[in-house]
Amino acid sequence: MVQSFLAWTRELASALLPWSPLGILLAFISLGISILFGAWLPTRRGHKQARKLADITNALSTRFVGEFAEDLHAITALVKRAKTRIDVLGDCVDYGSFGAPELQHDYMKAILEAGQCGKKITYLVWGPPAPISLANKFGPGHPEFKQRLQRFLAYFHGAGADRNPHPFEKDLERILQEVATDRSLRERYPILTTINPTHVIKYFRNRRWAGEKIFKGLLLCFHEWVVRRFEIGANADIFIHSAAEGKTELFFWIIDAGSSESEAIFLLPSDRALAFITRDPKLIETFWGIFNTKLDVYRKGKTEEDSQSLRTKWKALMSILWRK
Repeated sequence: MVQSFLAWTRELASALLPWSPLGILLAFISLGISILFGAWLPTRRGHKQARKLADITNALSTRFVGEFAEDLHAITALVKRAKTRIDVLGDCVDYGSFGAPELQHDYMKAILEAGQCGKKITYLVWGPPAPISLANKFGPGHPEFKQRLQRFLAYFHGAGADRNPHPFEKDLERILQEVATDRSLRERYPILTTINPTHVIKYFRNRRWAGEKIFKGLLLCFHEWVVRRFEIGANADIFIHSAAEGKTELFFWIIDAGSSESEAIFLLPSDRALAFITRDPKLIETFWGIFNTKLDVYRKGKTEEDSQSLRTKWKALMSILWRK
């Protein structure tokens, strides 16, 4: 229909005097409509194809959701969808705080709101808490490290999401003081026993590089601050197995485990730390088994039987992932 109309206007224009105003006007109308429809039709087809691709992607039981730290968008959305419980396995509680403090702020807010609504929240940190998560690619040595460091420090001094000083600022000194008297804190963060608390506070306030050890000490103080916020503000159960051998091979966030609406986001820590979301019951069941086995190891102490159980579950998980 569009093609017939364009052909008709071209024939009419050519039938008139070449330089008549009406002939010129019709020629321009024909040209304009050709350009408009020529651009509109492919765009419309592209939008339809994009919508179809999105529908197919969303229908898949397991799909890619992003690299660190963009995966925090999907993780935060997952937390908000939880109806009964949230279970997390990783190497820290403040995931994303250094790489993307604003996104971590939104994630923390979602956890606190979930806990205040009565949802059960359980964290298991496997190994000593990491100052920078193994999934975080922006640590020392990365080209963007200095930029991310400035962004991290500025966030606490009124450059964050709400433009107000972060409450962590007034709690930092108290956390450092407690390290001297609290044995559990010293065992959880041994690096804090080897640095001068005054240097950490000075570094935080002046924002001048004071060495990697002071930098990591500051990050661990913030980690402890987030732990306390989750324990008090969300009534979360947080288990930190500092004595665990090795690092966890897998991070995941599971919501509503054991129900038909269960979902999980998982990633294998690496340079890119690609994150995936899944509704696959077998995959989530395997994650849930790994979580509970590790939790039992933490509660009872490591045994050869527990280690064998973890290895068996890990092999089962790998076989499932290879089939994806």
